[in-house]
Amino acid sequence: MSQIDAHELTNSIDQTNCEVSNRFDFKGTNSRVEISEAVLALVALSEFQIKQIIDIMKTKISKRDIDVDCLDHEEVIESGKEVRQ
Repeated sequence: MSQIDAHELTNSIDQTNCEVSNRFDFKGTNSRVEISEAVLALVALSEFQIKQIIDIMKTKISKRDIDVDCLDHEEVIESGKEVRQ
């Protein structure tokens, strides 16, 4: 079993959040990726935005030599004004 470099993962999530916050189509949406232990939570206003964040995040993760196949996707949860995965 291989280990994931937590520092590299944190850096890739930070880069993802930075890109999302700077993109025009995400302005004012408070979309982000939250990390807590071994769980990543994606927060956005729509499922479409969640899919866009996933694409950005996978690119950032793979550039840091982390295998994106280690990510498990769960259901999308709508909670009022936000959508979470």
